[in-house]
Amino acid sequence: GKIKRKKEAKQYAVINTLFADQLKIRDERFDEMYKNIVFTEAVTTEEDFAKLNERFDVFIVGSDQLWNPSMLNRRYFLDYVNPQKIKAAYCPSMGSGTVLKHQQKVFQHYVSSFNYVATRELRLKEILTSLLPIPIEHLLDPSMLYPREKYLEMAHLPEQFKHKKYLLCYFLPRNDFQAKQAYEFAQEKGLELVIMTMYPYSFFVKNATIYAAAGPKEFLGLIANAEVVFTSSFHCTIFSILFHKDFYVFEQSFSSKTADINQRYIEQLETYGITHRYIHYGEVL
Repeated sequence: GKIKRKKEAKQYAVINTLFADQLKIRDERFDEMYKNIVFTEAVTTEEDFAKLNERFDVFIVGSDQLWNPSMLNRRYFLDYVNPQKIKAAYCPSMGSGTVLKHQQKVFQHYVSSFNYVATRELRLKEILTSLLPIPIEHLLDPSMLYPREKYLEMAHLPEQFKHKKYLLCYFLPRNDFQAKQAYEFAQEKGLELVIMTMYPYSFFVKNATIYAAAGPKEFLGLIANAEVVFTSSFHCTIFSILFHKDFYVFEQSFSSKTADINQRYIEQLETYGITHRYIHYGEVL
């Protein structure tokens, strides 16, 4: 563990040096987007949470991984909301494919007081239905409620990629085999290989253009203008579907079932009848 932490610290130091300019731009782009969101004043103390009941009548919690069993937080179960108020959950995600017995008890304790519950994953709906007397819905991820055209209006393609044909990669964990697959696929199709960075490994992929300055608008722009998309990201999958892209979702290997996030990709692709877009680890395209 200590060696791994040292290696990661060294990687981050290299990344922060080599990509300092791009990372600064990325942070500025995120800050710009945050300015468009209406927030309450900072909520930090028990008293602050309690005071929210004076201002609001309806409380909705959602979406991405807020109900991940490995990091449950009572605040994401609206534990501070008074009983006479309306509590709803719109598509919080569990992230992984498993909820252990002691985690199920947490769900049972908190979610039973909700007025409405809709989940992002069908698996979470099944689990909660077995635990709770209230009806649980399975609905679309919130990002799919916004019209495709509106996202395209928002999308910004960085200048350096205009008039280029490229294969976009947005990978989660370290994965040499799949990076090699991407490179060979790009070569075969005559495309530039573009890596939109995520975790440290993606900064060090060879024979590729590394792009680290993407804010939310560039994230959309790079997906919308790609010839092909290779990903292991849930939301990159969502936007590839929305933008009608030629895309492939790559299976990831994990150390335990409780950490497995592949379930949510498979489910999403099954919903739209496009499971042939799922590439198992080791499978050749």
